[in-house]
Amino acid sequence: MPTVDESVSQAIDVFHLPSGVDVSDYEIYEVATSDGVKRLRYPRLDGPKVTSLAKQLADVRNRTLAAMSVNDILDIVADAAQLWADPDFELRRQAELLIPAITGYEPDMVRIELKRYMRQFRRRELLRFLDSEIGQPSMLDEFRPNKAGGYSKYVGPALTYQVFSSNVPGIPVWSIAMTLLVKGAILGKSSFSEPVMPAFFARSIAMVNSDLADAIAGSMEGRLAAARGFSHRCGRCRDCLRFFADYQIDCGQSRRVQALSRLRSKSRVGVHWPRGFAS
Repeated sequence: MPTVDESVSQAIDVFHLPSGVDVSDYEIYEVATSDGVKRLRYPRLDGPKVTSLAKQLADVRNRTLAAMSVNDILDIVADAAQLWADPDFELRRQAELLIPAITGYEPDMVRIELKRYMRQFRRRELLRFLDSEIGQPSMLDEFRPNKAGGYSKYVGPALTYQVFSSNVPGIPVWSIAMTLLVKGAILGKSSFSEPVMPAFFARSIAMVNSDLADAIAGSMEGRLAAARGFSHRCGRCRDCLRFFADYQIDCGQSRRVQALSRLRSKSRVGVHWPRGFAS
C-alpha cells in the first residue's frame, strides 16, 4: 500500500500552472486504464489563489506575450504540436492511455484522431488559417495600412477565461492555440470528463518555450473558479470573471453556459455547444 507521499510522487499531473505559482495542496483521483489504475493529480485553488493567478497571467501577457511576434508564437505552437507526431512522445502515450479510460472512446479511435487532429497545428496550417481569418497576420504585431486609407492593428483579449470542452478532447487545444496567436493569456477550467489534453498541450508548449507557457493556467473543474466549484451564485467566481477576464469561452452543458452568460462582467462570452468526438 503506497503512502500519501508516494501516491503524490507517482501521480500524473492533469493541470498546468505558470512558473512561480506556489501550490502545496493537491487532490488525487484514480482512473482504471488498460495498464492498471493510474492516479491523476490536480491542485486545490481557492478564490484568493485564483485572483492572484489571474493577475499573474495578465502581467505575463503584458510583459512577455504582447511583445512577442505572431510568427514567434506560431512557431512555438507548431513545434509543440510537432512533438505529438512522435508515437513515443511521453505525453502522447499517456494521453492515448488515459483518454479512452476517462471518456469511454475506443483506444484505436483516440490514437487515430489524436494523430490526425494535431496535424492541424503545423506551421503551414496555422498560417493558412490566420490568412483566411484576418488577411494580414502582421496586423497582430503592428499598425498596417488598411483599405480605408488609414492604419489598423488587431488586439486580442488580454485574458480569456475558458471552460474547456468535456466531450471533445481536441477542442481545448484549438482554443489554447488560437488565444495565444492573438496574444491572449488563458485561465482555463477543465472537466473531470476530459482533463488530459488542455494540461498536456500546455505542458508540451512549456517544453518548447517556458515564457509562452507561463501565459497559460488550467486545472480541474470545481477547483479553479472557486473552492467549492464554479457557480454563478459564488461571489469569488463573479469577481474573478468581472475584473480580470476580457473574454469568456464556454464549451459545455446548456445549464452551465446559461449560468455563465448571466454573470454581469466586463467580459464578452463565446458559447460552444456540446458536439461528438468526430464532429
